[in-house]
Amino acid sequence: MSIIKNKLIPSIAVGALSSRLEVGTDRASHAAGQAAEILAELGMTVENLGSIDTPQKAVSARISVSQKRVDAIVLVAVSWFEDYLVLDLLEECSRPLLLWSLPGMETGALCGVQQLTAYLKHLEVPYGCIYSQLESVESQQKAKDFLLGTALKSRLRRTKIGLDGYHVRGMTEVSVNEFALKKQLGLGL
Repeated sequence: MSIIKNKLIPSIAVGALSSRLEVGTDRASHAAGQAAEILAELGMTVENLGSIDTPQKAVSARISVSQKRVDAIVLVAVSWFEDYLVLDLLEECSRPLLLWSLPGMETGALCGVQQLTAYLKHLEVPYGCIYSQLESVESQQKAKDFLLGTALKSRLRRTKIGLDGYHVRGMTEVSVNEFALKKQLGLGL
C-alpha cells in the first residue's frame, strides 16, 4: 500500500479459485486477469496470482503474497473449490479476503464460497463476499470500498499515536483506552 497526494492506494493480490474437475474451471485464468485489470483501473496496485486449483499453486500464491506485503487478497470463485486451497494460501500470511463468486449454471462457485466462509468465521479471518459478474459497476464499487477499508486498517496497524505525559490520577475514566484502541484499530501508543 502506498499513499500518493493523500490518496490511499491499496496493494492487493488477485487469484481465481477452481477445482479441475468442476464446471467453470476453464474460466479461471481469464477471470483472474480480468479481475486484476478491473481493480487496477479502480486505482489499486495489483499482483495477479492467476489460477489457484492445486496445493502447489496455493503455496506459490502464499509466497507471492508474503513477499509483496499486500493489504488484502481478492479471490474470484469460478467453480466449486476445495477449502484447503485458501487455507494453504493464508497459512503464515493471513490477510483479509474478498471472495467474488461468478454466477454460472452448475459451477458451484457460490456454494464453495459459502462453505469456505464457515472456516473463515471460526478462524476469525476478515472477509467480504460478492456474487455477480466482474463487469457489475455496483459490485466493483463494493469491492473498492472493502479494499480501501482493509488498506486503511493495514496502514493504521503500522501507525503510532503519540501520547505526551502520563495518565492523571483520578482521570482514568477519561483517558485513552490503549487496549480497546489496539483491539479495534490495531493502533499502538
